Amino acid sequence: MTLGKTIHASMFGVVAQTDAVQALLLDGQSLAQGANVSIARRNEVNRLDRAGVLMPGGLKRSDGLPVVVSGTFSLGYDETVSTSELVPAESDGPTPTGMYVAIALRLRRAALGLANPRVVFTFNGVSGQSADEFDDDMSLPTGSLGTLIHDKRGYWMEQLAAVSPGVVAPYAIHMQGQGDAAAAQGWYAAAMGEAWDDWLSQCGDIFGVTPIPCAPQIGGYVSGSHGGKEYWVCVEQVEIVEARGGIVLNPEYPVITGDNNVHPKDAGYARLADTMSFYLTEREAGRMIPSFRPTSATLIGNQLVLDYGANLRGGERLTFDTSGKYNAYGGCANQGFEVTGAAITSVTIGADHRTVVIDCDAPPIGWAYAMQGTDMSAFADGDGQNYGAHRGLLRKTAKITPVIADQTLYQWALSWRGALV
Repeated sequence: MTLGKTIHASMFGVVAQTDAVQALLLDGQSLAQGANVSIARRNEVNRLDRAGVLMPGGLKRSDGLPVVVSGTFSLGYDETVSTSELVPAESDGPTPTGMYVAIALRLRRAALGLANPRVVFTFNGVSGQSADEFDDDMSLPTGSLGTLIHDKRGYWMEQLAAVSPGVVAPYAIHMQGQGDAAAAQGWYAAAMGEAWDDWLSQCGDIFGVTPIPCAPQIGGYVSGSHGGKEYWVCVEQVEIVEARGGIVLNPEYPVITGDNNVHPKDAGYARLADTMSFYLTEREAGRMIPSFRPTSATLIGNQLVLDYGANLRGGERLTFDTSGKYNAYGGCANQGFEVTGAAITSVTIGADHRTVVIDCDAPPIGWAYAMQGTDMSAFADGDGQNYGAHRGLLRKTAKITPVIADQTLYQWALSWRGALV
């Protein structure tokens, strides 16, 4: 992993400091909480941008221990303790995905000549939680945590607003959904929709401005037993964010897992975060990235044509990745596409490089991309690395230059499904 070398080579003397402060709100479950790393690695990340990535100092958990960017886990805050200053962000446990996003945001903003405020971050989610744990409990039933997460977020934002008047939070990013893999169609849309509305309202009340909702799309578990092909969370997650005028960020499925389950290793978290920072800074530079999914599906005889053109920007083209990333991990049939009611005979990119053409042996009645339910756990390597059951090879040709990741990045198509009636 070259993250430290990359940052240290480009950070100092390049990323300008400013008095402006911006909150980065990134919460969710374990994929937002981040990777457990060695003390040496954690200390390296803590040193990367000490003047620019901050946290409210002096806050304590309900058990009296100090709060750093790793958050309070399943505990609340000691609300008798207030902050009086912003201090360099530090983790003493998992390195949250949001900390990597904050570092990458500042690097990308500097490179693009964008406004580059200092970024304040703390993880206030809780690992392993379902969507109904993130609301204010005023409507849908909730789980075992009650309003813990909602209350934690509110207290932290109030403390930040008190110590830094005028602070804004341009984005609210949520990484959650794996815990609801088997949810029935419609349940997640209702539960997470309410959680989003409660969170955005809370942000508006405290900061005076409602942030833009953003979410990377979750990937499937390695094992298909966690909801299988239904996995409505993937589709509904995108619809929820789009309905609120938000930004659908990169999908998680292209990143290799490190535990033969759903969680990457440290390098994978950095790749996810680096790509998220690209989506956000492209918007700030006036180049909004549309949700990367087809807007129409046309069936002509036995041939299905999926049109991605409306979600491509000028000059962007579709391609199938040829790196062979899945070869040692069970493969990826038909570029990641599936149909129901027929068998696929070929999958190609259309001559216009804006469509995917799927030829079948009969007229299909439905289709899916990167929504497979096969149990792939037997294909993990000796280090526990594997790819999730959801797999696909459709991406854009244009490269994303990494600023903290250890490899070239791309925009990958979202997991999606559709009926043909």
